[in-house]
Amino acid sequence: MGNSMHEIADFVTQKLAPIEGVRGTMTHFLLKKYKEDGEILEDGGKNERQPVIL
Repeated sequence: MGNSMHEIADFVTQKLAPIEGVRGTMTHFLLKKYKEDGEILEDGGKNERQPVIL
């Protein structure tokens, strides 16, 4: 796992792109939640709202 977007971009450019047969890449970032449904999450805090599944 990369420590920054720049480090990940360098990996894709230097390691993946030169591989024959690679036509494209897709990168997904999972960010740490700091807010959920408008409520600020605190360490150890419990959100009392019921989740809505669409």
